[in-house]
Amino acid sequence: MVFYVIAALVFGLFVAVFAVQNPTLVAVRFLRWEAETSIVMVILTSAAAGAAIMGLTVLARQIRLTFRLRQSEGQRRRLEVDAGEMMQEIDRLEQEVASLRAQLKSVRHFDQEVNL
Repeated sequence: MVFYVIAALVFGLFVAVFAVQNPTLVAVRFLRWEAETSIVMVILTSAAAGAAIMGLTVLARQIRLTFRLRQSEGQRRRLEVDAGEMMQEIDRLEQEVASLRAQLKSVRHFDQEVNL
């Protein structure tokens, strides 16, 4: 992240130096709007607009990732609760199996006594 900030600052410095070294007046036309201004203003305004658009794009992505993280955390908590309930059910079923085995053993023992 720090690398990108430093790279952006260096790029901004190059843009500013270029703009200052080229102070020519230019005609700018956009749709029906027309103005004559310094190329410095055109370059710096364009760079600022690009930075603002990138900032908004990064902000939107960050908001989307934060939302997804919260969703994932909620899902993780629900799954942990489900896993706990399933572990309790497994324990209950293991106890039931042990009880049924004991009953089966006593029934077999009873059958053996009756058959003698």
